Amino acid sequence: MIISNAKPVVTLDDILDYKTELEILNFYLDIDSLPVIINSPLRPDNNPSFKIDFNENGFIRFYDFGGNNQKGGLFDLLMDLYKLSFQDLLIKIYSEMIIGKELDKIIRNKSNSSKVYQPKISKLNVKVRKLRQYDLDFWVKGGINEEWLKFGDIYPISHMFFTKDDKEMIIPADRYAYVYVEFKDNIPTYKIYQPFSENYKWISKHDKSVWDLWAKLPKNGDILIITKSRKDALTIWANCGIPSTCLQTESLSFKNNVVEDIDRRFKRKFILYDNDWDKPENYGRIFGQKVSQELGFKQIEIPDEFQVTDSFEFVSKYGVEEFKQLINKLTK
Repeated sequence: MIISNAKPVVTLDDILDYKTELEILNFYLDIDSLPVIINSPLRPDNNPSFKIDFNENGFIRFYDFGGNNQKGGLFDLLMDLYKLSFQDLLIKIYSEMIIGKELDKIIRNKSNSSKVYQPKISKLNVKVRKLRQYDLDFWVKGGINEEWLKFGDIYPISHMFFTKDDKEMIIPADRYAYVYVEFKDNIPTYKIYQPFSENYKWISKHDKSVWDLWAKLPKNGDILIITKSRKDALTIWANCGIPSTCLQTESLSFKNNVVEDIDRRFKRKFILYDNDWDKPENYGRIFGQKVSQELGFKQIEIPDEFQVTDSFEFVSKYGVEEFKQLINKLTK
């Protein structure tokens, strides 16, 4: 498993290769020309007494005439302002001024149905962090405990590493951020899940042929449930003991050799896609019916009366026992 545990390192050159000191000053303090005298950003200051200027070598310097005559360079000012170490400040600047811009250029291939971003980069890597109580609180809502997270190869992360043109870029992950690791043909690929991110909820290097949890499926069995996401598949497996898997989106077609393999290994096959009951178009139902008609797998779904979209949401709202009863009823 090629998951990095090294601490991310950003150098000053990594930043100054992209941005000037004046651009950084403008980004954080909205100052676009020098010299200037302003109210101190470091202390209460009713009479402007904080000067920012270039020194003889062209570097930005500040002079706080009303605050113990404090002085220093641009990065001294920002470290004091944000209460960060030099390295943490560089990571902040790099992620906010450079990565944020570069990701918009790098991540282009967006699927409207799944909102999964496929980065046009050569490598995607992550830094794994320790599992914390708030992580467990999030996953246990769906009946998924630490043991099942390990089974599902889901790990909390603190940073993401993107490599393009031999240059590594680092972006801090959200507080709630996880990597899904899949092994297709014994090659690990990663899919990042940030459940509360507005811009980058999903970032994936899985290709369209990857089935989540496929390597975990038993050689044969009675029931297989094909669902929408790894989170839902793991919810079904952890709470009902029924093997479950998924493709990367509901709209993808199944390859013939995969269908033959599923038919050979499992007696009963069910499609449990999202019930988009509150949307103008119920795409989960539409795609589920399509697969059912084409392959003969039985389509099932969470009834509208529950007003939930998927398995994880159902367990979160109604609990494990009611979910087990529902799945048993749907798969009779």
